[in-house]
Amino acid sequence: MWHVMIYSHGLGRVYTHPYAVHLLTPVKPSPEEAFRKAGELLDTHFPEWMKGEESFLAYAGYEEIPFDTLLCHYVAVKFIISKDEYKISYYSNVPSELAEKITDYRLREVTFDYDGDDEYTKYVILDTACELENPTIYKTYRGYHLRAGLPSKLDFDEIIRMRRRGFDDFSRIRIDEIYHENGLTFLTNLLFNEKYWIENGGLKHYVEEKIDVKDVVATRSGYVSIKLPELVIQLPKGSISIKGDRVEFKGCFSNKDVQRILRSIEDNLWEYSFQQQRQVDIKERIADAYGKISPILRLAVSTCSLSFEGEKAVLHVPQSLSNIVGRLIGKGGANIRAVEHEVGVRISISQEETPEDVKLKKKLQELLRQVV
Repeated sequence: MWHVMIYSHGLGRVYTHPYAVHLLTPVKPSPEEAFRKAGELLDTHFPEWMKGEESFLAYAGYEEIPFDTLLCHYVAVKFIISKDEYKISYYSNVPSELAEKITDYRLREVTFDYDGDDEYTKYVILDTACELENPTIYKTYRGYHLRAGLPSKLDFDEIIRMRRRGFDDFSRIRIDEIYHENGLTFLTNLLFNEKYWIENGGLKHYVEEKIDVKDVVATRSGYVSIKLPELVIQLPKGSISIKGDRVEFKGCFSNKDVQRILRSIEDNLWEYSFQQQRQVDIKERIADAYGKISPILRLAVSTCSLSFEGEKAVLHVPQSLSNIVGRLIGKGGANIRAVEHEVGVRISISQEETPEDVKLKKKLQELLRQVV
């Protein structure tokens, strides 16, 4: 069975149309047929509908629902809007038995309509989807649809609360509340599978396209209290880029994902933060000691990384500074011995990557894969 909603040109917004007709029909009508039938019903029940300057049928939305009917039933609605107050007047020939079946169907899923494709809209979609069981996302002409079956039937008010938490379109929610207040709950919580509309004298059309949540790509960032080595990790949900204390997430990560990952980094790498602070302190003392020998050597040490082998400090010199290694050691080891005496720690020079950084990168990769 097809639920077709035909509505007139709005008062500035799509969901503020003054007249609407809902058809419950066994056969899918063409948009031309739907507009014609809706016009006839409005002529019968609301003959004044054509008096306004912008009174014309402009939109037809189609949704296929799993019920059978032999006849075409309808609800013709007039919206009365004054001072942000919505009221309706309507005529219906929908049998109560069919209305009850459709109502039961409507209360077993929750739907969200999002207009826009900006970062904020994607944040909302990802955060809402992560709170639902088996959500399905669809790309539409102007944005996204989100549907999710419910574990059990809920009452209408609870579904509305879910839709508000998920930042569903406010006008859509308000109109559904009016339908519900007037005993038309079977007309609520619907999303069109396809839509036709008149624009600039022509008929436009779209069919929603089911997409994977991975196609909703957004960028978020957060910070940790630990300075981490630069690293990019590719995961099923997207990529996580780490640089210092900043962690950037690009992909289908919800805010809950982001907060969980940041907490996990903090909780699992707290020992590293203590070790890191020790390295910073020792490195600064080594740099100061070399500064007494030469400002150039102090600057060179500041670009090196530091690790420990037992109680021995290993200064890792980057390849770009390989020509400075001899001066760090000094003639006959004089410079390095002077620094060791000054700092009170044995020191060796290496041009290999810091082992701790290698281990940490591996640990981070394993940790993030496990968390995500």
